[in-house]
Amino acid sequence: MIPNFFPTFQSPESDAAGTTWQKVAIAVVHGIGAGDPDYNSGKADQPEFIRSLQANLIDRFSKLGISAKEYHQRFVMAPVYWATVLEGNQQDLWARFQRQSAMNWDRIREFMVSFVSDAIAYQVSPRGRHSYHAIHRFCAQTLHELAQKAGPKAPLCVIGHSLGSIVSYNYLLDLQAEFGNNTEAESLFRESVLRQVGNSPLERGETLSLYYTLGSPLALWTLRDRDGGLPIQFPAPRLTEHYPQLNSATEWVNVYDSDDVIAYPLRPINSAFQRAVKEDLNVNAGEVWESWNPLSHNGYWQNPATGDRIARSLLNLSRRINGR
Repeated sequence: MIPNFFPTFQSPESDAAGTTWQKVAIAVVHGIGAGDPDYNSGKADQPEFIRSLQANLIDRFSKLGISAKEYHQRFVMAPVYWATVLEGNQQDLWARFQRQSAMNWDRIREFMVSFVSDAIAYQVSPRGRHSYHAIHRFCAQTLHELAQKAGPKAPLCVIGHSLGSIVSYNYLLDLQAEFGNNTEAESLFRESVLRQVGNSPLERGETLSLYYTLGSPLALWTLRDRDGGLPIQFPAPRLTEHYPQLNSATEWVNVYDSDDVIAYPLRPINSAFQRAVKEDLNVNAGEVWESWNPLSHNGYWQNPATGDRIARSLLNLSRRINGR
């Protein structure tokens, strides 16, 4: 069940010197294996992947001369935490496998069960779209929360990992088809999702400025369309109406590890993706015992090169809109 919370709008924050900051809103969409029992039970304020990413970014910002306090003045981050939609069935299936079958490579098999079952359950099919819409309601609610905390016109940065890159991509595509001028896309929104979408520019994707896909299998998803199809419109077509000064500060960067068999570059798909995606950034994700094999897939949150790229671009964006 999706929690029903709609915080009241907080005006732009001022520091001790009276400086008012327009915050940048950061929505983070997790991928496989990101369920957090402590967060589910209320023992943790944020899921573990947010804590890892935020620690990585704050460390990167410190090297750029930005304190943790200033980081929180400039940015607000919120998770799209959809794990609870699918993890129950997934855990039951894995438990049945372990009880009834002798299998080698348990950790990698569990990893594959997690990814494949999530991907299949999320996909839209003629027989049902429950999971697709349930997950997208979480997306809508997170953007609403960010609009309340950062402001209805706050620049939006979206970070999607693994299947979360597909979730974020589909959600942004649905927004553009529903509220924008993307005539090439068909909106799959249903009333249960639309009720969660506010009318602020941020919630409708009009301020999308930065997009990071981490460990993304999106290239494989494009096989559904002839010649790879067309990507989302990036940056958001209406961004210049709200922030004309951000035109050259936007970027979609696809981060992948060459040892991660789930992640693929996006620019080779076709010329449309070459125009939309600024760079396919190859990093070495994961700990020493993971970075050379498929288990590197969950190492992007803590990866220094990933954190450095995102931190530098966020700071550039924040300085453009705040003039400092």
